[in-house]
Amino acid sequence: MTTNTQPILTDAETMEILIAFYQEALRFLGVPNELWAEVKMGTTIDSNGKASIINIDYENRKILVALPVLKLMIQAFSPTTGDTPSVYRGHGYKLARIWQQNAKGQVSGIRNQ
Repeated sequence: MTTNTQPILTDAETMEILIAFYQEALRFLGVPNELWAEVKMGTTIDSNGKASIINIDYENRKILVALPVLKLMIQAFSPTTGDTPSVYRGHGYKLARIWQQNAKGQVSGIRNQ
């Protein structure tokens, strides 16, 4: 049996799905919309010249995803074949959980002022 290594989704579709799962999880976790981070495709380079696959900028409420690199990693290391939506569901949920922890601090900071 041959596995299909061709991407199932375009980059735009992949980001749309990733963002939708991220937002779904944030709603479930009860994070107020005004505290959500914007998720976009992009790459950041650190001072050592290394690119980050996912960069979370808490101060500016932005999450950058180096989508081509993420897709390569998923194809190389994922137990599923190809880049199916369920793979991006897991990543979106993880991002939401990380963001929720940050938002909890923001909300408690607001309440304690």
